[in-house]
Amino acid sequence: MSRWLERLLLILILLAALAVRLYGLGFYLPLTNNPDEPNIVDHAVATIKTGDWNPHWFIYPSGYHYLQTGVLTAHLLWGIARGTYASAADLPDSTAIITTAPEAYLWARGTTALFGVLTVFLVWLLGRRLFGPPAGLAGAVLLALSPLHVEHSRYVTTDVPMAALALLSIWLALEVLEHGAVSYTHL
Repeated sequence: MSRWLERLLLILILLAALAVRLYGLGFYLPLTNNPDEPNIVDHAVATIKTGDWNPHWFIYPSGYHYLQTGVLTAHLLWGIARGTYASAADLPDSTAIITTAPEAYLWARGTTALFGVLTVFLVWLLGRRLFGPPAGLAGAVLLALSPLHVEHSRYVTTDVPMAALALLSIWLALEVLEHGAVSYTHL
């Protein structure tokens, strides 16, 4: 398989992965059928409103809390620029945000969807490295269209981002093991 064809197929797979994840981003809004979503969003909104960067809640990884706090801060700034909010005080209380500002959930869910696409890319990288280009593409297609992965890529939860970070750490470890450092020249 030529390198050009492999890259073209990879781009098509990644676009398909992004499309199926973005398609269902608004499912169930202004409600949620996932009990973990409100917990993460509520704590991120509380951080924005209080300015206290200590999550005081360590059920989920703090890094994801900070990431979603940044995403919801960007949503707040976008809302201020559009006139939806005047300040952080206008951001709905954490318990009411899903019904009064469901677009905030779209921003937060979109972040998880991007991690889902990153996971598909990392599966391609690892499959290609360990078993060759056809295996990398096959793994990427299977994950890109996996109903369970697609569904969980639409929720504000830690599952998909942590899977992406785990695959990234494996790829980085293989890079260091084989080349002594991280090198992007052979991608």
